[in-house]
Amino acid sequence: MTRRQLTTLWGCVFVSALLTAGCLNSESEYLRLVEEKESLSLELKTAKAENAILRRAEANILKEREALQTLLSRAVLAPSAGSPTAPPAAEAPSRPPDDKVYRAQPGDTLSSIAGRHNATVEQILALNPTLANRSNNMVWIDDLILLP
Repeated sequence: MTRRQLTTLWGCVFVSALLTAGCLNSESEYLRLVEEKESLSLELKTAKAENAILRRAEANILKEREALQTLLSRAVLAPSAGSPTAPPAAEAPSRPPDDKVYRAQPGDTLSSIAGRHNATVEQILALNPTLANRSNNMVWIDDLILLP
């Protein structure tokens, strides 16, 4: 007798014992419970796989955000195609002091940030060209913004 046959036989004996003991009303109720267990098991496997994908995506997003914030905090602009060469390393701009970098908060606008820091929107845009490229000069939460 094969393992599968033994399992099937054991299942029949088990169902028969449950029916005799009054634990089940019918064999169909047992089959319904087995199908429900298999369905829930499949849903659990699917949820675990989706959760793993979401964790990897979140880790990638955090890495990209960190890299973008590092680039913005350095505020080093590459020379344009028309400029002769980049300045020597000794002349490269240094990182601005922390009081010259502002992290955007919920509800911030360029106007409100400029007003709080005695600057104009145009001055902030001049130091932060990436903001000028966004529609309506949008500011996103946690943007690092250089201040004049």
